[in-house]
Amino acid sequence: MYGAKYVGNLYGSVQPQATKFQVTALSTITKGDLVNLVSGLIEVAGTGDAILGLANETVVGNAGGTTYVDIIIAKRGDVYLMDNDESSGAIAATEKGTYFATNDGGTGAQQVQADTGGTTVNQLMLIDINPLGYGVDDDTSMGLFTPVETMLTATTKVDET
Repeated sequence: MYGAKYVGNLYGSVQPQATKFQVTALSTITKGDLVNLVSGLIEVAGTGDAILGLANETVVGNAGGTTYVDIIIAKRGDVYLMDNDESSGAIAATEKGTYFATNDGGTGAQQVQADTGGTTVNQLMLIDINPLGYGVDDDTSMGLFTPVETMLTATTKVDET
C-alpha cells in the first residue's frame, strides 16, 4: 500500500473537513499523499519535510497553477495507516514511540522509511505495528503513525527575545 489513510484521532476528534489548496503547476497529487505547502502551493512532502496534511483526492495541476485539491489538515493526534518500504528493513513492535520519515517516492508512492527510525523528531511517530481491522490484516508491514513535524505545530522553541 502506498500513501496514508486517515483512520482517526488519538484524542477522539471526528473526521476533519477537507480544505482546498492550490496545487503546484503541472504536478500530480494522489489521494493519500502527505503534502506540504511551498511558496503558497501544494506539493508532495519529501523526506524530512514538515507535513501540512493528507490529500483527500487525486488531481493533476494545470499549467496555469489554478487547480485546487482537498487537504485534510494534519493536527495533533491524527492517526494514519501507512506501509513501510521494507527495502530498508522492517519496522518492529519494539519501535513504538520511535520517529520515522517518509520516503521520497513521489506522488502515489509514499511509504515510511524503516531505516529512519530513531529518537530524533521526524515526520511521523509509530503508534502501533501490524494493526488489525483496516482491510490489510495480512500485511505485516503496516503501521499506525501520528504526524509530528507538521507545518502548523512548532517543533523548535521560538526565540521570544
